Amino acid sequence: MKQRPAARTDPGHTPPADQGTDGSCPACGTTDVSQTGLLTAHRYRLLLCSACGTQFYVDTQRDSADSASHYQWESYKLGVYNDDLVRRSFEDRYRELLEKARPTAGTLASVLDVGCGIGNFVAFADRLGMRAIGSDVSPRAIEEARHRGLDVVSADQVADVVPDESVDALTFWDVIEHVHDPGDFLRAVLPKLRPGGVLFFETPDADFPVRTALLRLYRLTRGRADLTGPMYYWEHKIYLSERGLRALLGPLGVDVTHVERQTSVRAKMQREFSARRSVKGRLLRLTWPMLETVFRRAGRGNKLLVIARKRDESISPSTPE
Repeated sequence: MKQRPAARTDPGHTPPADQGTDGSCPACGTTDVSQTGLLTAHRYRLLLCSACGTQFYVDTQRDSADSASHYQWESYKLGVYNDDLVRRSFEDRYRELLEKARPTAGTLASVLDVGCGIGNFVAFADRLGMRAIGSDVSPRAIEEARHRGLDVVSADQVADVVPDESVDALTFWDVIEHVHDPGDFLRAVLPKLRPGGVLFFETPDADFPVRTALLRLYRLTRGRADLTGPMYYWEHKIYLSERGLRALLGPLGVDVTHVERQTSVRAKMQREFSARRSVKGRLLRLTWPMLETVFRRAGRGNKLLVIARKRDESISPSTPE
């Protein structure tokens, strides 16, 4: 199966302090950003926002084609998400989050799953009796989803196919980290959500303690001790913190109502580690179940699971009598 390209290609390089940081934070907008020292795939420099803690990549080769700008489904990922145990594990997570949202969201009868991949959540929502449609940028994933009889369209068709304010929920399962400008990305689909509707996110947590520790080790050893591979790779453009996500959503008229931290689904990670034939891959496959248990019980998983609500501007704040 196809493996993700090796992420670290310049282990001894730490950019000098006076080298430009090349960007403002895509979450909160501040220009108070600093370098982490990490350079991925010869061209993507990881920066840290001092205000909200979000981490994000900038491309040092802006004049060349960015092959990472279009997320392509790798062969092994098709196998991972077609695995029955992986599907069932994610469905348990979906079910829990939907139940947590219902008390404040009211009826959730329809959903647009943005970045739906091969359509696992669309299929799950269909079985729950929801009117579900998915969108994706990958022709291969769309073809697979349609082959399963699911209602899935390409991302550039959403504007014409999905009427404004027509869905009760938007879902972004492991999606928002793949875009350079999450603000523009969300603005394009938010009109499809009804006022008072709900947004669901699952995305890597920039504040995961292991992430911080590995970056510190990388910098202290000037890249000679590089264990960052499982945490950072070029397909991800942004690693949001909870503060960063709140700062991103607030100006868009969206309020965060629930946040929890969970580990990546164990079955999925075991399948992904199995695709890595390196020594590190074998070690991760053997140690991940124990590590996952420790972090899950401590409530410090590597993923942010977030429920948010689109403000209903038609409802005026009540005036105290």
